[in-house]
Amino acid sequence: MRGYLSRFAFLTAVCLVAVIVALGGLVFLSMALYLQLSLSMTSALAAFVTGCVALAVAALLWLVARASVGSRARRRAPDRDRLSGEGPDVLATEAGLLLGEFLRRGRGRGSLLAAGAFAAGLVLGLSPRARRVLGDLIL
Repeated sequence: MRGYLSRFAFLTAVCLVAVIVALGGLVFLSMALYLQLSLSMTSALAAFVTGCVALAVAALLWLVARASVGSRARRRAPDRDRLSGEGPDVLATEAGLLLGEFLRRGRGRGSLLAAGAFAAGLVLGLSPRARRVLGDLIL
């Protein structure tokens, strides 16, 4: 059992490093796309096109993930009554239950949630004060 857990921890760490390296590569690719586009159009339009390409790639990845999962029945989250004790496991389970509840309530209201996320991103992108307040709240 100990060998299995150490191998699992090692593979998880390797996957995490691979994801970080891949994200760094995507950042450099998007910067290269922006710089190339900014030679032939205004900076704002180049940034818009780069953002649209990033959203299109994200949507494509989402569709691939959704198709690979299929419409299998989802497992129910554990009941709150069965949770006992304290520690990171209980905290993670509580966070998962909270996120699951949020997603269940948001089902059928996707366009409203997307509009809210867009508005929040727009406010945070335009207002340094809002970013500072949110940073102070998080940290």
